Amino acid sequence: MEEGGSAIVNLSKLKLSIYTTAKWILQGRDSASATLQTVAARTLIIGVNVGTGIITARFLGAEGRGEQAAMILWPMFLANTLTFGLPTSIIYNLRKHPSDRSRIFAAALLLGTVAGLLATAIGIALMPSLLKNYSASSVGFARLLMLNSPIVLVQLIVLSTLEATGNFTASNRLRLLIPSITLCLLLALVLTHSFNPYTSALAYIVNGIPVFFWTLIQLWRKIKPQWQNLFPAAMMLLSYGFRSYGVSVLGTLSSNIDQAIVVGFLEPAAMGTYVVALSLSKILNIFHNSLSTVLFPNASARPLEEIVAMTGRAVRLNIAAMLSIGAVVIIVSPLLLSLLYGPDFINAVAVLRILIVQVVVNGAAMILAQAFMASGNPGIVTALQGVGLALSAPLMIVLIPAMGLTGAGLSLLISTTARFLFIIVLFPIVLKKSPPSLILNKGDISYLKQKLPIFQH
Repeated sequence: MEEGGSAIVNLSKLKLSIYTTAKWILQGRDSASATLQTVAARTLIIGVNVGTGIITARFLGAEGRGEQAAMILWPMFLANTLTFGLPTSIIYNLRKHPSDRSRIFAAALLLGTVAGLLATAIGIALMPSLLKNYSASSVGFARLLMLNSPIVLVQLIVLSTLEATGNFTASNRLRLLIPSITLCLLLALVLTHSFNPYTSALAYIVNGIPVFFWTLIQLWRKIKPQWQNLFPAAMMLLSYGFRSYGVSVLGTLSSNIDQAIVVGFLEPAAMGTYVVALSLSKILNIFHNSLSTVLFPNASARPLEEIVAMTGRAVRLNIAAMLSIGAVVIIVSPLLLSLLYGPDFINAVAVLRILIVQVVVNGAAMILAQAFMASGNPGIVTALQGVGLALSAPLMIVLIPAMGLTGAGLSLLISTTARFLFIIVLFPIVLKKSPPSLILNKGDISYLKQKLPIFQH
C-alpha cells in the first residue's frame, strides 16, 4: 500500500510539474520562458509551413511551385529590404526611452508606411526584368501582389513593438496565426478545385491582413500613439535604424539572394525544387530565430559582461539543439522529400544536406551578432553581413550555372562560414572580450534546470 501511495504521490507531483511548466511557458514573463514559448511557437509555425509546402508541392508540381514561389518572393523581399532598420531601431529605442514610446511608435508607423509604398513602386517598375523567364501573366500578377508591401513592413514594426514591450505571447500568436490562415486558405482552394499558382500565391499574400489589423488596433489602444512633434522621434529611430539597416538589408539579401539568382538562371522546375529544399532546411531556424528574438531586447542596454554571458549561453544551447536535429534530417532526407513532397523533388537531397549545414553555421553567427547589436555596435554586424553577401553573390553567379542547385547551396555555405569566422575574430577587437565558448557546459545545464519549473518539484 505504501508503494502504491508513493507512486500516486509521484504521479501527482509529475502532473503538477508539467502543468506548472506549461503555464510558465505560456505566460512568457521572463527571458527563459519567453524563449521557450517562442521556440514552441516557431516549431508550430514550421509544422504549419511544412503543411502548406506539402500541399503546394503536391498540387502544383515542381514547375508550378517554382512559378508560385517567384511571384510571392518579391513583395516580401523588397519590403524586408527597405525597412531602413526600423524593426531593430524601435526595439532598441523603446527599451532605452520607454517614457517616449507613444511618439516613437507613431513615428515608426509613419516611416514604415512610406517605406512600404516605396517598395511597392520599385517592385511594380522592376518586375518585368526580375521575372524575365516567366510568363506575362505571372509578371502581371506579381505586380498586383506588390500592393501588399506596406502591410508587410508595418507588420514588422508591430511585431518589434510587441517584443520591445515584453509581449512575446502576442507576437508569437500573430506569427503563428498568419501561416495558419494560409493553410486554411490552401485547403479551401483544394476543396473548391480552385488550386493553381495564382490563387495559391494570393493565399500566401493575404494571409495576415485580418490578424495584422486586429493586433495593430489592440497595440494602438495600449500605446496611444501621439502624432505631435514627431520629428525628434523619427530622427532617433533613423539614427539607430540607418546604423543597423545594413544588418537588416544585408540579412534579407543574404537570405534571398540565392532564390533571386536561381530565378534568373534556372527554369521554374529547378526553382520549385530549390524552394522545397530551402523550406525543409529552415526547420532548424526555429532555434536561433527564437533565441535572437528574445536575446536582443533583453540584452539591450545591459553591461557588456552580461551581454557577452547571455550571448554565450544562447549560442551554446542553439548549437547543441541544431546539431542534434540537423544530423537526423540529413540522414532521413531522401525519405522526407519523397514522403512529404513526392518523387518529383527527390533531386533536392544533395542541396538539402548542404543547406542543413549552412543553417547550423548561420544560426551560431546570428546569435553571436546579437552581442554587437545589444551593445550599440550595429555597424559591425552590417559589415559582417556585407562580407557574407560580397562572397555569396559572386560565388552563386559562377557556381549555379556550373553546378545547378548544388552550386547555390555551396555558395551559401562558404559565405556563411566566412561570416561566422569574422564575427569570432571581432569579439576581442571591438568588444575587448574573448568570444564565448561554443561547447555546452554544466553551467548551461544548471541554468536550464533552474529556469524550468519541471525540474523544481
